[in-house]
Amino acid sequence: MSNESNIKKLRRRDVAESAYLGNKEIAIRAVSDLDPKVRASGLSSLFKQGAIDIETLIKSANDQDALVQVRALDLIGDLFLNGSDGPEALLSKSKTGANCLNSSPKDVFNSLLIAFLKVAFASDPLVVVAAFSAIGEIFSYEVNGQKEGLTRDLIEFLLADNSLVEAAIEICNTHKDPRCIEAAVASLGVFGSKGVSVGLDTVILVAQDGVPATRRRAILALSGFDDPKIEPVLEKALLDKDWQVRQCAEDILGAFNP
Repeated sequence: MSNESNIKKLRRRDVAESAYLGNKEIAIRAVSDLDPKVRASGLSSLFKQGAIDIETLIKSANDQDALVQVRALDLIGDLFLNGSDGPEALLSKSKTGANCLNSSPKDVFNSLLIAFLKVAFASDPLVVVAAFSAIGEIFSYEVNGQKEGLTRDLIEFLLADNSLVEAAIEICNTHKDPRCIEAAVASLGVFGSKGVSVGLDTVILVAQDGVPATRRRAILALSGFDDPKIEPVLEKALLDKDWQVRQCAEDILGAFNP
């Protein structure tokens, strides 16, 4: 093993340990390291220490390395998935610890939107999946049934712009990787639950075509919409050759008609 490889391993070990030792300085330096594995570990360390900031996550989502991009997107999704005050704290904290959004929150929201639109069409399928998974978690986020503060403002900002929905539709219609289609169609279901129905026809198309995994995901996504076109699609899915597709359709029909 070369000396350079040993040095890289030591750096990665130091960054991993920093999360448990509470050493923010090592983690902050790590996110700018030449080694993408170190950068990704640095993000995880800052996240575990509660020291991550929105600028760092946006910058890392635009990283040249897919590993770092996926890590940044996963962390964004995790913040919203946890259902705590994580998103609110993230959106209100800059690298200096000051409230970075008091003056112009839309600037940061727009930077996040631009980052999402870029990674939604990344060449690496895992980046695409991570992007739409994070988008889905943002729009699913609720605290005690109520959106709050800057988190609510971010969701309203993203809902007012159809570009994320259009990106998901394009992925569903043109992408060759079923994993990307699954993630994109799932996000369309979340958009549908927020009253954005423009993606419904695409969800129906995916539910009736493609591999079983994408059909199952599309059937589940239909539960986010309120439209008379849905029930005939679900009834047709009861005859699907894949038993999991049939089961999903049966469950959703049961929820619609208790």
